Amino acid sequence: MPEPIRVSPSTPSQTNRAGTYTVKPGDTLSTIAKNQLGDSSRWPEIMSLNKGILSAPEKLGAGMVLSLPAGTGHPAQVAQTTRPAQTPASPQVQQPTTPPVRPNSVDGFDRVVSLTFDDGPHPVNTPRVLEILKQHDVKATFFVTGQAALKYPDLIKRIVAEGHAIGNHTFTHADLSKLSPDQAKAEFDKTQAAIDKALGQHYEISMVRPPYGAGGKTTRAAMGPNQHMVLWNVDSNDWRYRNDDAKIMANIFEGSESVHARGGVILFHDIHPQTVRILDDVLSKLQKGGFDIQRTDATIGRKNPVII
Repeated sequence: MPEPIRVSPSTPSQTNRAGTYTVKPGDTLSTIAKNQLGDSSRWPEIMSLNKGILSAPEKLGAGMVLSLPAGTGHPAQVAQTTRPAQTPASPQVQQPTTPPVRPNSVDGFDRVVSLTFDDGPHPVNTPRVLEILKQHDVKATFFVTGQAALKYPDLIKRIVAEGHAIGNHTFTHADLSKLSPDQAKAEFDKTQAAIDKALGQHYEISMVRPPYGAGGKTTRAAMGPNQHMVLWNVDSNDWRYRNDDAKIMANIFEGSESVHARGGVILFHDIHPQTVRILDDVLSKLQKGGFDIQRTDATIGRKNPVII
């Protein structure tokens, strides 16, 4: 991406003219929508109106001149910038009859996302994932299996020591929809015991993720009273595209199922080398795009249909 043009806050070029806004350093589409339109969730309207110069939210740079939806802005700004003082008041411009579809998770999360890693720990790839997360000062959530926790207790210790959260992904990566509630509970309980053994003390697991997203009645019956089931908003499908890193990146950042459209919880697997290969680019792109990356447990309480 070209180096964004740096614009001093005091330069005249930042003064709005009719229906436009010049991007300042630190702006995001959400903050522009909030400050100029009065509603942060209207950022897709700005995106749509400027698709000729802005192909993706992370391409936003200081100095860009964006068109704004007609008939918007704070009342004082509209009066000063859209009507010459010597002319009669213009009739109010009508809004489009069909508003653009708004994302159901970016709006609720205020561009807060969380990275989750399933199926580990893995003796080779999990340490590499942890190192990349450390380089970006990002905390994530690892949904581990009990079997892997027993095999690699030092990695369980490292995950916790470096400030990440651990979630329960069952002991054998079982499809809980095919088990009884008691069998499903045993899967969770054995994983809890494996994590406690690895750490040498009890670790309170507040999040579970059923393998294959099998979050039906059996899973809910097997969960503890203070636990949350965490599914995902965005699926990287890293496991599927072992030799196509570009496709994994596209799954995350492009289209109607991307982080820009859905936000929230992103699903990865820390057992695959392709996940390691793309992770640095993913984190750089999220951070440059103005996303706030948090541990999943820090987002519990926000409105998100995939956290139950």
